[in-house]
Amino acid sequence: MKYLYSIFPIIILFFFACKVQKKAINPASLNIHQVKQEGEWKTKPGKCYTKMMSTDGILEFYEFICPTQKTEYELAANCLKKLGYVLIENSNFKTVQGNALIDFQKKYGLAYGALDEATLYLLIQKSNIILK
Repeated sequence: MKYLYSIFPIIILFFFACKVQKKAINPASLNIHQVKQEGEWKTKPGKCYTKMMSTDGILEFYEFICPTQKTEYELAANCLKKLGYVLIENSNFKTVQGNALIDFQKKYGLAYGALDEATLYLLIQKSNIILK
């Protein structure tokens, strides 16, 4: 019992140190246009880039939401579900028919292949999801 009392403060400290708060997403802060990397290659701190298929059928580099930003990916999955997509796996937006995110991006004339701010903005608008 004496041993339990000596590790109890450590357990409590560990619990509070590891507690992560989800950040709130403000749709007004999202880019409403897709950000294509053009000209000289300059990356921005905290931004990720990947090749996405443009509406012209050309693979080009676009800024996208880094996979470490779990809140944004969870929000996108919830929006897609609200729009009627049945997701097999939330993290990659897979459905029985294919990929819900890519289907959504194609439907609205966006470059497709990854979750970006413009897609997230449009998902929020189309699903009428209410953010706290």
